[in-house]
Amino acid sequence: FMGITALTFSIGKILRPGQSPKVIGMLTAIYGIGQIFGLLVSGILSENSGDFVSAIMMSAVVVILDGIILIAGILKHGMTKIVAGFLANLYCT
Repeated sequence: FMGITALTFSIGKILRPGQSPKVIGMLTAIYGIGQIFGLLVSGILSENSGDFVSAIMMSAVVVILDGIILIAGILKHGMTKIVAGFLANLYCT
């Protein structure tokens, strides 16, 4: 979790330089909302089905949808060079 959070904050700082507090606050709020509702929905699904399969499947669907939204956003806003540069720096250092 901490690794993904740190990477997301880094990308947020690149996309919105000079607005780090705002970016970090917004991302923290979004993470918090996701953690609250994710646990709530997973608990309801697990309780109703008697196992964790439905909760895990729901989580997988959400991750896939998030990936599609991320890729669409990158392509829509022409950020492929920014993301590629960020990943190159990340893996080459």
